[in-house]
Amino acid sequence: GIEKFHRQEFNAAILDFDGAIEANPTSADAYRNKGLALAALDEHHTALESFDHALGIRPQDATTLSNKGLSLFALTRTEEAAELFSRAVELNPALAEAWNNRGLAMIKLKRHNEALEFLLRALQLNPDHASSHCNQGLALYDLGRINDAVVALDRALALDPGLSFALGLKAQI
Repeated sequence: GIEKFHRQEFNAAILDFDGAIEANPTSADAYRNKGLALAALDEHHTALESFDHALGIRPQDATTLSNKGLSLFALTRTEEAAELFSRAVELNPALAEAWNNRGLAMIKLKRHNEALEFLLRALQLNPDHASSHCNQGLALYDLGRINDAVVALDRALALDPGLSFALGLKAQI
């Protein structure tokens, strides 16, 4: 299933994850991976069910909490998503992706200074995380710090030249 997921063959990956779940109904990883594939297909309500199954098996899994938060975020349930991202970083303070996600949620909630704090933490953990630089650029832009926003967006684009959100935001500036 993982190989199909990485090839973006999400429906086929889901079938494989279902087979893994049937073979081992206590596999939190299989449920989490199925949730990721469903989320990649924008089937976030169903993804939440898979993430909940995974968390029922392994409730302290910071990665799954963060993944579930992303599906909640996609469903515009931002406050709930932010709570899960906070729990994820409490459980695993070294999980850069969860810090980035927490920062993104704070941007959506118009809590930009908190967002910058969380994004800085994400970048301390993973300086090459293009999305964190991009989200930092968005927070800085929203705060009217245009020059700083451009620097952050340039860093994001240096790491990932095809990062569409960074390209779009930079074009607006």
